[in-house]
Formats: sequence, structure tokens, C-alpha cells
Amino acid sequence: MQFPLTGTILPRGPFDFSRSMQIFSGGDPHIQNFAEGIFWQVVHLGTEPALLCVRGRGDVEAPILDYSVLASPDLTLVQRTEGGRKATRILSLDIDLQTFYQEMQGDPVLAVITRRLRGLVNPTTESVFEALVASIIEQQISLQVAWSMQERLIHTFGGTIRIGTRTYFAFPSPQRLAGASVEEVRTSGLSHRKIEYIQGIARQIEEGALDLEHLGDGKATDEVMESLMELRGVGRWTAELTMLRGMQRFDAFPADDLGLRRHIGRFYRGGKGVSADEARTIAERWGAWKGLAGYYLIVADREGLG
Repeated sequence: MQFPLTGTILPRGPFDFSRSMQIFSGGDPHIQNFAEGIFWQVVHLGTEPALLCVRGRGDVEAPILDYSVLASPDLTLVQRTEGGRKATRILSLDIDLQTFYQEMQGDPVLAVITRRLRGLVNPTTESVFEALVASIIEQQISLQVAWSMQERLIHTFGGTIRIGTRTYFAFPSPQRLAGASVEEVRTSGLSHRKIEYIQGIARQIEEGALDLEHLGDGKATDEVMESLMELRGVGRWTAELTMLRGMQRFDAFPADDLGLRRHIGRFYRGGKGVSADEARTIAERWGAWKGLAGYYLIVADREGLG
């Protein structure tokens, strides 16, 4: 039997819940999905998995989010009430979009795109560890293949919670991945090299040698990137993606990403290709918001804007 907890969040506008959650539509319904106006994801309350569900109402300028959490009745009240904070993090409700929009007014491309995508945010992973593992998995392979591998990894090693007749899976903990054999992890489709990277990082966390969740505390983005790149298997691209996905460091900009450069080429170079250096030069005009600006270009292309 699960313990239900419900609550309401009143984010500051603008916030477009439906558009922001579209990135999860078509996802694995046993892990994370958005369908029929509801976003759900398995999260950790303490060390226990719980199912977080969020539904939006109101409008973009005055949004209202209703959430519910299904969790074990054995969890403490403090753990059960963590659901609202989890929703705030994952839905990136603390992003100051008004300031972002104001600073993009000097860019003729993004001035239009931000008006048309008003209220869009890029969601945040539940943990920095999840963002880093996902970024390592995506190294030098297609996103579709990477997502398939990640889903298999979660189904094999993630904590579970059963709701009715369905079992849901949480992202694996560092401890679970650290203790798995290479052969077990290999069933997810990952290469031996990527398994070495992921398990090496997981073991450092388990042993207390690495506090990944607080790595960025009090540090500038360049310092955080250098710290991440000291980890085996983490280069600049992986570090930048991790900072964007897991830390909301929007001054990080993965210019080596071919997809992002294609979008920049479409909107700023008439469809011509751009190099990583050219992409960084263009992104400099976006200041501390370059990572979020890049995300807006990706979504604008996906929605056929411009």
C-alpha cells in the first residue's frame, strides 16, 4: 500500500507546463512520461522510490501545478513532503525567465523565438549523478540508441515501486551501479569503456571521495567544469551537458554538440554549417544565458518556428 500526498505549487509566470513537458512525451511510462496533461516520474524520497505526478492548470502567466506523490507508508513525514521540492527542481520552476527574455531582446532571432516559446523551461534531472551518467551514455552515439540503453540500465538497476498492477523504476543510485558486475551492466548495451567511466564515478561517490551533488557549491562555472573534467571519461562536452541538465548552469554551452550547431547554423547562418568556435562566438551575445538560449533554438527547430 502506498501513502498518497498531494499539494499545489504556484510558480511565478511565465511558465508553460505543457510545452515544457513535451520533451517527456513518448518516454518509458514505467520511468518518466508526459501524457494527457500529466507528467510523472519516479523520484527518490530519501533512499526510497516514489511516484511523482504533476498536472498543470491556470495559464502561462498565472500557472498552477497540482502534484501527488505515491510512496511507502514507512517513510517519514519529512521524506513524504519532499515531493514538492522534487517537482520544483525537475520542472525548473526557479528559472528567472523574465530576466532571460529581457536580455534576449537585443538578438533579433531570439527576441522572436522567446516570444513564441514564452514560458518554456528545460527540465532538470533529479540529481547531478543522473545528468552525468546520461551524458556519458550519449557520447558519440545517437540519442535514440542512448535513450534505449539508459532505459535498460534503469529497468535493471533502478529501485522500484509498484502502483496497482504496474511497476515503476527510479534512476539507479551510485551505490547500486558501483556494486554491479561489468557483465550485469553490459546487458544494457553499454561499452566496456563507458561502464568503466560510470562505475568509477559511482565508486568514488560511494567511498565518499566525490560529492557530485554539491560539486558546484560556491564555484564559478569554469571551476565546476574543470572539476568534472578531472573525472575519468568526462571531457568538455560531457561536463557542459551535465552542468546544463543537472545544475542549471546556463552559462555552460556545449558548442561541440553537432545537433546544437546545426540549429545555430539554421537560424544564424542561413542553414550553413558552423564550427564549434563559430558557435561559441555567436553564443557570446547571449551572455550568462547561452545554454538556455541554445535550448530555445532546439525547441524552435523541433516546432518548425522561424
